[in-house]
Amino acid sequence: MIDKKVPQYLEKIGRLMIKGLKKSASTNGLKLETSGLPVLFHLSFNYGKDKQAIQTLFTQEMLKRGILASVGVYVSYSFKEEHVKRYLAVVDEVFAFLKKAIEKNKVYDLLKGSVAHTGFRRLT
Repeated sequence: MIDKKVPQYLEKIGRLMIKGLKKSASTNGLKLETSGLPVLFHLSFNYGKDKQAIQTLFTQEMLKRGILASVGVYVSYSFKEEHVKRYLAVVDEVFAFLKKAIEKNKVYDLLKGSVAHTGFRRLT
């Protein structure tokens, strides 16, 4: 870990991801916040009661495009800059899709399944 400067590398990759996510959200006119540390951060779509549905649609559409993504990001040493570039290119595409879905009030119609549960509620 010390020889390869893993903590610094993780911080760098996380910052690249956060910067790209914020830029894409701004470009696409989405209300997005990030929280947490660069190596372990969370995305939040600020759309009130529809927030969870939008987050579910985000995950669904990222997966449809070949990227397993969630609103929680745990940066790994295996993430390389080319992976981040690919992720952010897909994010930009999905954010444009989400913006249209929100504007047309079609978020729920576009979900292929139910809205993802939060926390431990799914277990009770």
